Amino acid sequence: MHFRPVTALVASYIILSAIHPACAEEVADQGHIRYLKDHYTVRMNADGLPRTERDFIIRAIDDTGVKQLIQQYLTANKDKNQLTITAAETLKADGTVIPVADADRKVQQGMLGGVSYPEQQLTQMTFPKLAVGDAIHLHYVYQRSKTDLPGGHSEAYYFGRDVIRENTRFTLEFPAALKLQFVAHELQPVQDQTKDGTRQLVWQFENTKVTQGDFGVINNWQYTPHLMMTTFADWKAIAQAYQQGAAEKTILSEKVRKLTAQLTEGITEDREKARVLYDWVRKNIRYVASYIGDGGMVPNDTDTILERLYGDCKDHATLLEAMLGAAGIEASQVMIDADNDNYTLPPLPVFWFNHAINYLPGLHMYLDSTSDTTPFGMLPEFDRGHPVLITKGFEKVTETPALRAADLSAIRQTKTTVGVNGEWKRVTRIGGKGLAAVINREFLDGIGRGNEANWARNYLNSNTLSGSAELIAEAPADKSGFDYRFEENLNNMISQPEAAAVLMLPALDGPVNLDGIMKRYNESQRSTDFKCNSFEIRDETEMVLAPSLKAIYLPKNVRLNSGPVFADIRYEQRGQTIVTKRHFGIDSDRSWCAAEEYPRFQKAMKQIEKALEARVLYLRSGTVDKIKTKAAKPQSS
Repeated sequence: MHFRPVTALVASYIILSAIHPACAEEVADQGHIRYLKDHYTVRMNADGLPRTERDFIIRAIDDTGVKQLIQQYLTANKDKNQLTITAAETLKADGTVIPVADADRKVQQGMLGGVSYPEQQLTQMTFPKLAVGDAIHLHYVYQRSKTDLPGGHSEAYYFGRDVIRENTRFTLEFPAALKLQFVAHELQPVQDQTKDGTRQLVWQFENTKVTQGDFGVINNWQYTPHLMMTTFADWKAIAQAYQQGAAEKTILSEKVRKLTAQLTEGITEDREKARVLYDWVRKNIRYVASYIGDGGMVPNDTDTILERLYGDCKDHATLLEAMLGAAGIEASQVMIDADNDNYTLPPLPVFWFNHAINYLPGLHMYLDSTSDTTPFGMLPEFDRGHPVLITKGFEKVTETPALRAADLSAIRQTKTTVGVNGEWKRVTRIGGKGLAAVINREFLDGIGRGNEANWARNYLNSNTLSGSAELIAEAPADKSGFDYRFEENLNNMISQPEAAAVLMLPALDGPVNLDGIMKRYNESQRSTDFKCNSFEIRDETEMVLAPSLKAIYLPKNVRLNSGPVFADIRYEQRGQTIVTKRHFGIDSDRSWCAAEEYPRFQKAMKQIEKALEARVLYLRSGTVDKIKTKAAKPQSS
């Protein structure tokens, strides 16, 4: 139940080796493939456009490696890049060379991974008679003829530690007069010389051991060996370059003015006008990842968007900016890297962005109308806590607001009646505030009206429970809640009803993926940044025991306040009713934390995890009559 990041901007850098988890632990095997040779030569001309040549040989170590190598893909923008393949062949272990036949080279126009890129061309090569111990050899050249954005160009190359590299070499050549910035991370410099007005630099890189990184690493680019280069002077230059193309399309046409006037008629407050316009765009302009025009970097004009009633993120941001402008509300487009893995910018102004949203300075508010389920005033999680470029009148790099505990707040109420023979009647009610309410609604929408009974039946079957269940959508408890309840009548919840140790937890987890959060803290130690975004869960459970059942142990109370991590967990017995109240989570002003913060977070989160796993113990009368209930005593941490 998470949003899918919208990748509407096509990055102007080339990723030739995937970013893999940062080094943390050596892996015993030698991997599935091995780079015997990987040579890059990038020659920048006087206007900053590169000629990129790559020549590599990769050996298949095992059958998995064969499967990884047998097909290779190259993409090129026909309007901006000329691709020339000079060698594609299988190198047999006995020295035999088998070229890739023309019939084994397939070219596809305009579609990559189910997304429309009209200017893109995909070349697929299948390497013949490839077996374990053989290698593939590929040599190709990209000649760049046009930049993605006016006034500059940037590229980045990454070299993951997930494979052994015996001979990686990178050569960069450019006119000495060209204002080119570059940075190399964990690459060994070999040469830096200037001759006849051309500067040449050479780096080498070798990786002799396959390594496995920390779980859930954040900002992984900074731990991965890389080379970045750019002709943009600073982040302002990138913002201005994007704004140049977007401004031409943000047209206050007659159609835009008329529609805006109709929607805002009688409304005087700017905030309410903005809400009405945002809601109209997110509900009526369908998001479609169709990149039309200048390589996906320039939006369509407003009338075209209104005529089609669809568009990518740039189109959404352009139309909303124009409609807000027609209503007298200042707005700007914003460039952002919308994902849950990167929260920092590199040291150089390279094109780092994959999404466009809006900023309203008068209301101090960011809006993302591509997320049709996110109400006005909120941002989806993948937009939260990221550095951004506000392109109109750019002043400095800013950040979208990070997620706070109140922005992802789950409310869970459970009432359970326990019968003498192990039968349970349990009602779990799930509520939410902020994004949690959005996730609740997405959960119900995903099931679909009329399919609740099937969902409940599948739930029972997947958990091997016998009985009946019903999922029911409820009216929201307040304006920010989207609640539902789950009613169960279970025959076999307790297999040995004469004695049981039971968890005081709801049937459903609700909108916060607590299991996924807890997994972040299973590492004994870590050397990389990690996700530590805010959330909170408020639990209230009541368990009513049959008269012949006797509670003999209640877990200890827990109070915890460790920096941004907090917990207050209390147990109370009122006759045959056991009540548990929990309030726990993280409340931080950042979505990520540095490695040195991990020990404190891990200790606190493991305490919460242990407290959630605590059980209430009860016996049937006559089993052990003399055991007294152990009173719950508060425990502070």
